[in-house]
Amino acid sequence: MTERIRTTISVPQDVYEVFKQMADASGASVSRCMGDWLAETAEGAQHVTMQLQRARDLSKGAIKELHAALKSGENVNINATEEAAPATVGSRRTPRSPAPPTPYSNTGLKYPTAGKNRGGKS
Repeated sequence: MTERIRTTISVPQDVYEVFKQMADASGASVSRCMGDWLAETAEGAQHVTMQLQRARDLSKGAIKELHAALKSGENVNINATEEAAPATVGSRRTPRSPAPPTPYSNTGLKYPTAGKNRGGKS
């Protein structure tokens, strides 16, 4: 049997209740049930860990590539959407989004002056 290491974790009350019920049903302690459950799912956790590390490495590579492109003065589109094709480093053409509507305060329109005499002198 492998050496077991004791650790302290905090879990939400409902999670604790599930493992308490499992412990009662199996005749083991709550910590034994949690430890066994974690041991049985360690392979899945290892897979998730590898995926997270791969994503981190890709992100670091993309950031380095972005920095290199910016240093060389290339146009880089960092606001690509699902409709637009993802930008490539060095791409000179970037998709443009529609211009936002002009605020009413900048349109130069005057508001109607009808009804100016509201209870005052004419």
